[in-house]
Amino acid sequence: MQDKQFTDEELLELLKTGIEKDYIAPWFQPVMDPSGTIMHSAEALPRFIDPEFGVISPMTFLDVAFKHRLLGPIGEVLLLKTCEAHAIWQEREIAPGLVTINLSSLELQTDGIVDRIRLALDKAGIEGKNLGVEVVEATAYEDGCEKSLKAIDDFVAFGVKIIVDDVGSGETQIENLQRLHASAAKIDRMTVSVLGEDDAALVRVKTLAEACKKAEIPLIAKGVETRLQINTLVEVGCEGQQGFAIARPMPLDSFTEWLDLNTGWDTSDAA
Repeated sequence: MQDKQFTDEELLELLKTGIEKDYIAPWFQPVMDPSGTIMHSAEALPRFIDPEFGVISPMTFLDVAFKHRLLGPIGEVLLLKTCEAHAIWQEREIAPGLVTINLSSLELQTDGIVDRIRLALDKAGIEGKNLGVEVVEATAYEDGCEKSLKAIDDFVAFGVKIIVDDVGSGETQIENLQRLHASAAKIDRMTVSVLGEDDAALVRVKTLAEACKKAEIPLIAKGVETRLQINTLVEVGCEGQQGFAIARPMPLDSFTEWLDLNTGWDTSDAA
């Protein structure tokens, strides 16, 4: 992973070049059940593979990409490559039930987003039910939400699953999750990171787990890094876990090899 510090101007030029020269790639991180035997899904995470600086993480470049409206082009590359990856795994009979991408509100409100997702699925030859779209809860009520909600309705109509990301940091409303057709919800990593240290965080997670159970929305925790977090999440009824304690994000070849080595797993999706 790169350790060079870039200015925003340097990052902008790198991103423009990277999009043009195909330096953007998805890395995949699995979501497992607490026993570690059922893979619910795999999330595609953006990485910039620069020939000079190596792998540049999204924490370095996403703010600049957002500021300069490059999330759309980056997201389109990730969408196509993620669908193609799932098609490869299907052919080898090692595919997880679901592979997910993240869409910002700006992307959801972009004209043609529904057609782009449908075309990516068709081009790769996979079904809508194999793709999940991760969105934040604010998508249900922020400015312009009508356009976002219409896109989500259209995704759901051809089988795409919706995962609501970063819940638990505030007062999550189950009504928002239902409005977004949530097939799963993900606890934000900051809340997970303080489990065992912050009683208020534990109360929030318990309350959220109980509400999601009543609404029949599976709850997933991301950013899981310790055995204490794993055990605490199991106790409150969290159905899926994702993080370094489970597996780190991997490039396509490594993740494909990882799937090959674990063909005995049940790859039923939770969503």
